[in-house]
Amino acid sequence: MPAPRKYPDELRQRAIRMAVDARRNPASRSGAIARIADQLGINRETLRNWVTQAEVDAGDRPGTTTDQAQRLPTQGRGWYGHPIPQPRQEHHMPPEYPELTAIADSITLHGQDTTGDLAQHALNFYEQRYSDFPPQVLAAEVSRCRTLLMGSTDTDIQRVLGWMSALLGNLAHHTQDPTGALIHLGTAARVGEHVGDPALTTWALGAQSMVVMAQHRPVEALELAEQAAHLASTPLRSAQINTWCRLRPLAALGYTDELFAHTAQAQREMDRAEDVPGRFGFDRAEFELHLAEALVSLNPVKAVDHAQTSATLKRSGSPGWAAAVTVRARALAAQHHRHDAASLGESVLDAVPAGSLRATTRQRLHSLVADLGSNPAGLALADRVSSLS
Repeated sequence: MPAPRKYPDELRQRAIRMAVDARRNPASRSGAIARIADQLGINRETLRNWVTQAEVDAGDRPGTTTDQAQRLPTQGRGWYGHPIPQPRQEHHMPPEYPELTAIADSITLHGQDTTGDLAQHALNFYEQRYSDFPPQVLAAEVSRCRTLLMGSTDTDIQRVLGWMSALLGNLAHHTQDPTGALIHLGTAARVGEHVGDPALTTWALGAQSMVVMAQHRPVEALELAEQAAHLASTPLRSAQINTWCRLRPLAALGYTDELFAHTAQAQREMDRAEDVPGRFGFDRAEFELHLAEALVSLNPVKAVDHAQTSATLKRSGSPGWAAAVTVRARALAAQHHRHDAASLGESVLDAVPAGSLRATTRQRLHSLVADLGSNPAGLALADRVSSLS
């Protein structure tokens, strides 16, 4: 496998200056990273990471500055010369999840003899049981397992570490930690590029787009979506990037024609997809969920249908079911069916314990309350949702 390409410092600084200046100008902001990277012959993801770090260092974006990273205690250097934090020795996992804690414990027992196959089995467990544990609990164990595997030079283990970083980013997104999510997902994208796993890089870029969109930054979300779409190599991945990353930003920006064009494209891609559901569960249910969410304001009737399809494909009470039902409630509220919308919102709170509600579903519930306004039908729901904060 070829080594990661090195760029001269002069080229790096020039590219950063050009990209930062372009992003500050509304007329040239859209697509600036991709345009300048192609112009200078730099990998798009590499330039995006440079610019992100430059903005963090300048105080324009939250995150760990270069100076702070250099002061972290280390046991050694990672694949990119960045410091590896000391693993935590304490272990506070509740005893009611022994099957979860046993995974990292098994990695500990194997020590330096851990193979890529064993690491992959650990990742498969976390992926398949993703919805069975509270996000904070799962994140703590994935982080512990990832720390135990750090420092390996085995390419298969490095790939697993990249996917674990992606999983941690997704979990951080669901626990209202956007800064942590972007750090983990940025790491995952870089590992994917390093080990030659375009599926990992595509997934991580798409997830970053979702996190950025949740911060109401649709232009940046579309830039990330464009990078991810460039790497999407199968119909399923293309459908995933379209629905994940493009639809909501296009709706937020009022690009209705493009929204409907990409919606139709995503439906065609999903219909002809032959590969198995993507890692961490992108399937027909999630596809329908994101279609519904993009159409809540523009076509609430269709949004109801898509959300209902998504909910029926998920286990009642699961995180995916809760998300779909809440989006369906918002679509009903957009049609002024306020009593039905409020009832659906309360059904989510009845079925899912507050501690198990993902941050994204909490946000959707808050949006539903805002949709209902001061209407008496939503007052009880508003009281219950306010207690979640």
